[in-house]
Amino acid sequence: MIPVLVLVLLLLLVGFILRRRRARRQRAARTRQFYTWVDQSPALDPELRQWFTRMPAPDAATVVERLARHCAELNWELTWLFSPHFSQAPVLKDAVETTVAAYLQAVFTGQEMVDDVKAYHAYTAFVRKPMARRRRALVQALYTQMQKDGLVAPAVSSVQRLRDKLPGARKREKAPSRKEQVAAIQRAFDADPARAMAALKQVLTAANNDTQSQPKKPATPASGVTVAAASAAGD
Repeated sequence: MIPVLVLVLLLLLVGFILRRRRARRQRAARTRQFYTWVDQSPALDPELRQWFTRMPAPDAATVVERLARHCAELNWELTWLFSPHFSQAPVLKDAVETTVAAYLQAVFTGQEMVDDVKAYHAYTAFVRKPMARRRRALVQALYTQMQKDGLVAPAVSSVQRLRDKLPGARKREKAPSRKEQVAAIQRAFDADPARAMAALKQVLTAANNDTQSQPKKPATPASGVTVAAASAAGD
């Protein structure tokens, strides 16, 4: 009885392995065919075609696999695109090609928007708790960048403003308080959101580059909060 059970299990295992191999070969063949279709299809604009053909093979295989599932949900087959008979169904062919092009465009746009998504997350976290301690480094860096970009004017504190009005007082600039920096940043976003968000993206990119360029050190209790960590941290 036991040898028969072992034999059955072995047969099931072999069958599973063979099915896995066959599925991998089919996916690889489908990806190669899709590369060819993308390279030759007039349904895609040149920028989209170039983006996909330059994509690393594992990433392209993932996109094709998800696209195939998307087509299956619509009761279509992605492999129809590779059939020489598909031109005989022009309405369906146009619908499938349009849908595939829209899907690729969505993936492309999503990849292009990675930095914008990170900046938006950082902005919404800032809006929720602008005075939180973990935002201190971000506020300082963003305020400085916005000064360089002309989005905020060099601020003078209210106390210094009163002192400057005294007879014989020499006007001098004093670093704005954190509250004043936050208010200036908020005004900049209200007045010119596109340039303000661009400044935030620049700050986050610089912080990320600094983090990647620093050699790794043993973990020690942190005395401050970096811009990248502050922007990524939740409340």
